[in-house]
Amino acid sequence: MNVSAKDHGTGKQQQIRIESSSGLNENDIQRMVKDAEANAERDKEEKEKIEIKNHAEQLVYQTEKMLTESGDKIPADVKSRYQSAISDLKEKISAGNPKTIQESMDALMKLSEELYKQQAPGAGGAGPGSAGPGGMGGQQFYGGASGTGEAGPTPGPESGTNDAKGKGKDGAVDADYEVVD
Repeated sequence: MNVSAKDHGTGKQQQIRIESSSGLNENDIQRMVKDAEANAERDKEEKEKIEIKNHAEQLVYQTEKMLTESGDKIPADVKSRYQSAISDLKEKISAGNPKTIQESMDALMKLSEELYKQQAPGAGGAGPGSAGPGGMGGQQFYGGASGTGEAGPTPGPESGTNDAKGKGKDGAVDADYEVVD
């Protein structure tokens, strides 16, 4: 194959010729193709194993980060259940069996779902301020209202009016802007 390049500004031109020099004959190529086809299933299984392991390690990291950031917002008994599930998953990751890793991942995700449902306002018939694990309401867990049923900030005196400042009923403000490149 011939490749050439020309600089239009200077008029200089460069050329290179690329030739095959691998030295592989047709039999070697066919043998390599057959080997690749024969190992395709094993390669697929190895890829799945690596992907599950990576996903599990990511789940462990995210859960540990969530526990650290939440601090005292999560009751001790719930935190210990998380830590137990995390250590179980870490052991399964070390063992390397994709099936058991997936089972432990599912258990940790189920624990997270249960906690979320218990803590989420209005989930499962439990309203804001209802007690979840450790007697803590969902709003308290997420740092929101005190569980009195109020959602969000109390409206100010200008809410619901259309005053001269350009605020609408929904609290939006009309403003001029200019895009600068």
